[in-house]
Amino acid sequence: MKDYCTVKEVSAMSGSRRETVLRHLKQGTLKGNMVNRRWLISRDEAERFAADPPRVGTIWSPPPAGFLSVEEAAEMVGQGEHLVRDHIRVGKLKARFLGGRWCIKPKDVENYLAERGQNSVSC
Repeated sequence: MKDYCTVKEVSAMSGSRRETVLRHLKQGTLKGNMVNRRWLISRDEAERFAADPPRVGTIWSPPPAGFLSVEEAAEMVGQGEHLVRDHIRVGKLKARFLGGRWCIKPKDVENYLAERGQNSVSC
């Protein structure tokens, strides 16, 4: 068994996208060596990364009190997260960008549902 992994192998091990692994290598949160224009990561480092991939920024912080995450709003609406994000982007659903993520007030979800003639869902 070889004692190093490529970016593609680390990506498969960790379930992360190739670009994510490259970003962590460039930021130093994943240690590796550039050899002949290819990144090589030690097997131990790759396994450490795969077991607990580091989180960058505040994107993983929970929404502030009184707000819903996109995931929670999508569940209330009964639609996918991508649709909720699209509706935020085009202004159909009010939201605020706080702490590195979209945060939605429950009342705004209820108004969004009422405008579409759907029954409101209490949280």
